[in-house]
Amino acid sequence: MGGRTERPAPEKVTLPRPGVGSRSRLRSALLGLSILSLLFLTGCSQELVAQIKRLGFPPPAGDRGEHILSLWIGSWIAAFAVGFIVLGLILWSANRYKTKHAKMP
Repeated sequence: MGGRTERPAPEKVTLPRPGVGSRSRLRSALLGLSILSLLFLTGCSQELVAQIKRLGFPPPAGDRGEHILSLWIGSWIAAFAVGFIVLGLILWSANRYKTKHAKMP
């Protein structure tokens, strides 16, 4: 009453082979991604492609519009580079200085 009962160990244990299920998942993911990208690209007109190249900015109204657009694109690239470096340093320091026990210092 209330005690543990001993169960016999299973005689034959079959484990799934590694890599077999992941290949089919990878194939289905690639197929879905290719279908989605095909649907996305077939709906693009020349006007939409031009807007995507300008990153959503309106068409330039003056003769300096292209220079301003390149300045904005450069600043976004610099901001993303700094952001990725900071994120990498945060993840590195969190991994490097993590504690092995549950107590907080």
